Amino acid sequence: MSKVVADRGYTYCTHDTWATPLRDRGITQTLDLHKLQRGRRPGPIAGTVWIDGALYTSAIPDALIDLPARPLVHDFEVLGAWADQHEPRRAYRFIPLNSPTPDGSQRFKGPALSGKVRCPNTPASMRGVGPLTRCERGGVCGCGNTVTIGPTVEARERQRFPYGTKAWIRDYARREHVESWNSAMKGHQSLLRHGSIQVFGTVKTAMAVGIAALVHNLLAIRSLRARASAEPQTYSEADEDLPPLFIKRRAPKPVAKSPPG
Repeated sequence: MSKVVADRGYTYCTHDTWATPLRDRGITQTLDLHKLQRGRRPGPIAGTVWIDGALYTSAIPDALIDLPARPLVHDFEVLGAWADQHEPRRAYRFIPLNSPTPDGSQRFKGPALSGKVRCPNTPASMRGVGPLTRCERGGVCGCGNTVTIGPTVEARERQRFPYGTKAWIRDYARREHVESWNSAMKGHQSLLRHGSIQVFGTVKTAMAVGIAALVHNLLAIRSLRARASAEPQTYSEADEDLPPLFIKRRAPKPVAKSPPG
């Protein structure tokens, strides 16, 4: 596993109990941010600023700094409109130069070096087509710098995609699909709950869960066909062995408990 999508129940933990162990295992995270994790913080060098867990040049327009939190809806039109407010930030962001080193440090380069903005303090960038920054020649500016970020700096909030962008929405939406699948497994179709699997050991339990997931997927396929009233015209041999659309549920047998002592 190289990527994980997590809600604030995990990501609001201190970095040494969540973000750092993930990084040590080579896992990148996509996460929603708690209101106390969002906002602006000073950057590691002059001319830089942390915003919602990503590093930007301080030349970023003021209108792009304090943006609203994610709407608590599943309407992609609403989420798309929200992402449109965050997308312009991408031009002003520092991007990674390399993967994290064994000690967790990572180098980033400024947006003028990556050709995302035009800055008078980085003459080569003025030949580009990105937005012109408000930097003054010779003034404090981070657009053309590279910076090394230590392993514990903003470790809890840093993530694979900038918060609020369309790429972030697409990636984070995977968590909601998984949660829906888990809910269906536990309550709507398969009734997988405590006591349903009566074997011991990681391998045996994993095999039992895998079989339960397979049956659940077959039930979901049958249910989808029934709702759509579009049974396929041809069937394979596997279709003939599918479980019926309606099955009688039985309550799980109580697990016998050993007497105390």
